This record gives sequence, C-alpha cells and structure tokens, in this order.
Amino acid sequence: MTDREIKSRVLAQFNKALGAHRNIRELLVGRSAKIISDYNGQPYGRSAPSMRGRIKSIVAVHFDLNQGVSVQLTGSRLYISIDEIEIV
Repeated sequence: MTDREIKSRVLAQFNKALGAHRNIRELLVGRSAKIISDYNGQPYGRSAPSMRGRIKSIVAVHFDLNQGVSVQLTGSRLYISIDEIEIV
C-alpha cells in the first residue's frame, strides 16, 4: 500500500466518523433530558444540591474514546455522561 492510498483511506474513515458525530449532535442537541443520577453540575465535589429529577435542555455533545458520549445541560459548566440522563 502506498503513502497516497493509506492517506486516502484514513481521510475516508475520518469523514465517516465526522458524519456520525454530526448525526449524534442532531439527535441530541435541543432535546430535554431528565437527570437520573446525583449529578450537581459543579466541578468541585458536592458544593450544590443534587439535580436528580430536574429536566434540562441539552446544549452540547462531547465524544471521547474512553468515556463515550457526554452532554452539557443548560446552566451547567460540566458534561454529564449520557448514562446519567433520560431523554424526554
């Protein structure tokens, strides 16, 4: 396999992954999510009460190879795992 062929295949896979990310963002951003964990939206420990049961809007999506898909909710500075919310 030549250099050009390898780079072409890498670029094709990258574009495929980028399309998947775009599709996931379209599915999630703007939807409402109910928090089902003891998430408090704060970066430092338990400085705020739990937000369990509250419904917030998803404003951003983050993808990580190790942690999977996380979302940012309105009024929060942190991302929360998609396993800790319920899409409503």
